Amino acid sequence: MKWPLETSPIPDSELPLYNSYYLHACRTPEDPAMIWGTEVEVSKLQDYLRTANRESSFLLTTSHILIRAVAKALEKHPDFNQRVVGKRIYRFKAIHVLMAMQDPREQQAELLLVKDANQRSLSDIAQTIWKHHQDAARGNFTYQKEKQTFRFFPQPIGRWILNFQQFLSNRFHLPETSMCERQRCSPVLVNYLGFRGAPPMKMFKASRFPNESLMMNITMGPSELRPIVQNERVVIRPVAPLFVRADHRTVDAYRIAQFTETLRSYISNPDQMDVQTGTRQATSKTKQNRSEAKPIPDARAAETNSNTHHTTSSPA
Repeated sequence: MKWPLETSPIPDSELPLYNSYYLHACRTPEDPAMIWGTEVEVSKLQDYLRTANRESSFLLTTSHILIRAVAKALEKHPDFNQRVVGKRIYRFKAIHVLMAMQDPREQQAELLLVKDANQRSLSDIAQTIWKHHQDAARGNFTYQKEKQTFRFFPQPIGRWILNFQQFLSNRFHLPETSMCERQRCSPVLVNYLGFRGAPPMKMFKASRFPNESLMMNITMGPSELRPIVQNERVVIRPVAPLFVRADHRTVDAYRIAQFTETLRSYISNPDQMDVQTGTRQATSKTKQNRSEAKPIPDARAAETNSNTHHTTSSPA
């Protein structure tokens, strides 16, 4: 049994005054959430993916880069890697990222926890997500037992269990278990909504999951060709919307701006995250063990047709 949070909460003396107001006085219908909407130019990202996929035995996608970028941004801005428990703020010991994906078998949104995402290469993250997607398609999703457990009970009892689980998770510093690691071990939910057929995204407000662990939501929409100014010239480039939601009880608008700019920089220039080194190492390892690890069958078709890494209704 592991404890995902540090033993002691952050002292009140270290919290800014207005964060304390939100933390101790915020009640329904007050909303401490703040959203920063921006855009990111993704031509270098698309070029990087085209180059990397020529050598890779499986498909690397924008969603994989987004997960790695979020993890590296959390590493650079540790104030975002924390959560509220009751009326206290605790830091997470590790950087785990929760990713929304579509279960192709049950046609519903699912959440996948990518552990230690800041320490993993882009290729490793991609392989992990593709494996979970294949398992879900076969009916062997990692968290299948969790759903089966709740469905075992009559609906009134199942609803009571869900509410009681959230009550405990939101108010007490508890260890993680296999049944609740997704609810307790990550401060952020990542959505990539650039799936095939998605309309242009001008605005997005992520719904708030009733869990104090998920203090953030990061959503990236589909790219579209837009006129932008570069070197005092108007040029046409692919641009994608990016929305960052954070909680005023833990951070302020100035820090959200810093975090968002870091995230934009990583997404627009994936080389900054040392992904080339990770890709070369993972690709070399994959080629050595090609007989042990089978490539993802028709991965490009899987990404566009099954909407692997998106959900049409964000859980958070």
